[in-house]
Amino acid sequence: MFKREKQGRFCSRSVTIHDPVDISGWTRWQKLTRSTTKPRELLYYRFCAGILVCDREYSDAEYSQLTDYQSRTPANLMTIGEKKWWWFRNVFYVEDEGLDATHVKALVVSAEEKRKRRLDRAVTIASIAERPSRDGVPKSDRQIPREVRLAVWQRDRGRCAVCGSSERLEFDHIVPFSLGGSNTERNVQLLCETCNRSKGNNVGFGGPTPQTSSSSHIVTCARCSQKIRLPKGRGTLRVTCPQCSEKFVART
Repeated sequence: MFKREKQGRFCSRSVTIHDPVDISGWTRWQKLTRSTTKPRELLYYRFCAGILVCDREYSDAEYSQLTDYQSRTPANLMTIGEKKWWWFRNVFYVEDEGLDATHVKALVVSAEEKRKRRLDRAVTIASIAERPSRDGVPKSDRQIPREVRLAVWQRDRGRCAVCGSSERLEFDHIVPFSLGGSNTERNVQLLCETCNRSKGNNVGFGGPTPQTSSSSHIVTCARCSQKIRLPKGRGTLRVTCPQCSEKFVART
């Protein structure tokens, strides 16, 4: 379990101390009528998560250093049993998987990247959906024009944009037609049947992008050592090397 700690916060308390004042130059009357100490307030901070309160207390200077540190590296604030509470980029997290600071940072950064890609996808879909006729190609016409298919075939060199296969190729809409994708050259790519079925109705580009690399498997041709990207989890596939045309069977 790794999630945000919505009840995380810092509680503070104020302590007043009295510093002695230098009275070496005072007259006797000043010593009798004036205070010989000067009050000063100190702030101390503790991390709290709901009713749980951390034993560690931070001075004002230590809290400032901790605030600066957590902007770059996750800071472990409290540990109770298997649970750990972390502070990173002004957000509190709790986990019970025994993670260290490197793992926590990786999970947070990965989640932020996924959220960014999801927003980019939504913006792309909204942008296309708002323009029913784009670049002279009617949105309602699902058929890809011949000149577009020819241009895409030449651009992708007659091979799948993901795995490089030259068999059972299909023209695929990067932004699906059902989501408002157009029939322009920049929105069409060549995919083999396996990669196209794996992509489904999602927005995606061919090639080793962050969206496809996590769901792909790399195999190496025994004859020419060419690396070939295949969709992961598809079982046993018959592969043709795009470099030397060697045919072999690979398991993903």
